[in-house]
Amino acid sequence: LSRVNLFVGREQLTNQDFLTAEDKENIFNADHFPLWYRRAAEQIPGSFLYSIPFSTGTENKSNVVTASTAIQLLDDRKSPVVAAVGIQMKLEFFQKKFWTASRQCTALDGRCSISCDDETINCYLIDNNGFILVSEDYKQTGNFLGEIEGAVMNKLLTMGSFKRITLYDYQAMCRTNKEASDNAHRLLDVSGGI
Repeated sequence: LSRVNLFVGREQLTNQDFLTAEDKENIFNADHFPLWYRRAAEQIPGSFLYSIPFSTGTENKSNVVTASTAIQLLDDRKSPVVAAVGIQMKLEFFQKKFWTASRQCTALDGRCSISCDDETINCYLIDNNGFILVSEDYKQTGNFLGEIEGAVMNKLLTMGSFKRITLYDYQAMCRTNKEASDNAHRLLDVSGGI
C-alpha cells in the first residue's frame, strides 16, 4: 500500500481543525482508501480512470481532473493490485489536450470523416459513470450525460455500454403510522416498534 501523510509546518499550525473535509477524504488508514484509489483498483490494470471530484451546485464546480491507474504485481499464480497512482491536472489543460487529440486523424489525406469541429455534432468525453468530463459547453462539465443528452444515454444503455442503477433515498421516505389506542399494538407490529 502506498500512504500519503499530510504535513503541516509549525508556521501553519493554528488552534483550528486544520484538516478540511477534502483532506480527510484523501487520508489512508486501515479501513479507508480514498475514492480515486478504490475506483482505479476496480478498473482493468493499465487503463486510466479520469474523474472530476463531485461537488454540489454549479458555482462550486471543480477545476481539476484526477487521472489514476492501478499497479499490479505480476507473478505466475495471480496478479494482485499493489498500488494505485494518480495525478491531478487543471481541467482547462485536460480539455485542450482532448480537443487537440480529437482533431488528429489517421486517414491518408489527414482529414477526419467525423470531426468535433462540425457544428452539427456535439462531442462529449464521459467517465465510466456517465458524467461529462469534456464538452463544447464548459457549463455541462460534471453533469450526468443523461440529463444533457437523454436519447444518447438511452442508446448507450441499450448497447450495453452502461447499466441502469436505480437508487432510492430511504431517508426522504415517511413511514405511515397506524393509529392504535394502546401501546400493545406496537409489540405486534415489528416495523412500527422501531
